Amino acid sequence: GCGLAGLRGIPYRRGRVVRPLLDCTRLQVEEYCRDRGIAWREDSTNASTRYARNALRLEVLPRLEKLNPAFLDSAARLGRIARREEEFLAGESLRALAECRAGEGLALAGLQGLHPALRLSVLALWVAEQGGEAETEALERLEALVMQGRGRMQWDGALRFLLCGGRITRERAEEPPFSLVLRPGENRLPWGDVIFFGQE
Repeated sequence: GCGLAGLRGIPYRRGRVVRPLLDCTRLQVEEYCRDRGIAWREDSTNASTRYARNALRLEVLPRLEKLNPAFLDSAARLGRIARREEEFLAGESLRALAECRAGEGLALAGLQGLHPALRLSVLALWVAEQGGEAETEALERLEALVMQGRGRMQWDGALRFLLCGGRITRERAEEPPFSLVLRPGENRLPWGDVIFFGQE
């Protein structure tokens, strides 16, 4: 469930942090240091497979390399491709988010017209703006409501989303409850649910 952002791996540069050795293997770095008499320090936990990252590095990756000696090169190439595509998607998502804005919410028609990958990315950006953690499963449920064009969704804590009137908006907890005059028969709530009211 990591998506492109997870596949791209650690960036070469993030703010003031620069990682010039990302394309070098551990063996290459150790060999370089040995040849030049440079001492290095080892983290005492590096050899322990109790940690998932070490078990992956010490047990899983060597097996994958036995199956495919070019595995590390292929994984690095996949990371570069994912990085390019994720950067493109991020830019397109910001543009689409701006186009879909409707007041404090987003226009459902605009969202519905987007490619599913772009739609999920735009929703993730918007949910993050509202203070929510953009998790894939929850985003997919929200996307289903967007495609229905109505509904209500509890996100986390006090964060709720309301889809009605052609928009998705954040439903603020402090807002007073709505009122509805009930008529005999079917009564549609603002977010799309229906209640029935009848006379005996």
